[in-house]
Amino acid sequence: MSRKNAIIERISRMNPAEASEYKPTSRPGQSYVDVTFQNGQTARLDMSNRFASAWSNILQSLQKSGLPAYAEIDPDTREITQLMSPVVVRVEKLTQLASGDVEVELFISQARHVLKRSNPDFQELYDLLQAAWQKDATIAVTETLDAHEIIDVTELPNPMQPAVASAEPPPDTRSYAAISLERAQELYDLVNARCCDPVTAPAP
Repeated sequence: MSRKNAIIERISRMNPAEASEYKPTSRPGQSYVDVTFQNGQTARLDMSNRFASAWSNILQSLQKSGLPAYAEIDPDTREITQLMSPVVVRVEKLTQLASGDVEVELFISQARHVLKRSNPDFQELYDLLQAAWQKDATIAVTETLDAHEIIDVTELPNPMQPAVASAEPPPDTRSYAAISLERAQELYDLVNARCCDPVTAPAP
């Protein structure tokens, strides 16, 4: 996974806005869902991607809940090539292991999380985790689904506020209040259970 080609941000707008219009297709490039993030970056989901149906639902769930998405983007086409849901947490403890890796305890997660020394962004990620621990700050942590290996850490407003729409919302769009860490964990568990790894996931 490449952080340099990733967008870690909340979603301001999706076009089309209605989930009923997210129609999978077998023809590449025939249909797209355009995604605008709160920081102004844009991406698009090719509905011929075999994960398109699940990913479009996940993006909509994250948008409605005001949670950030971790989306890896093809820099040439702006197409989403991988989608994950960061968990919104606080850092409870950092433990240096003999291997050089760092074990990370995150508030409301029972899993064992690890930051690998071999990660090319190790120092940057460690500094972000340590700063969050010292300030008791809320952060968004993205990790691999199998080994809980941390691949990204993003600072968040504390407390986190709802995403602001970048354009006039559709008539049925509702305003969403800031959510609790417990609710964030529930959505994280739901979303990541439905996320598919393009390398290891079996074909549908």
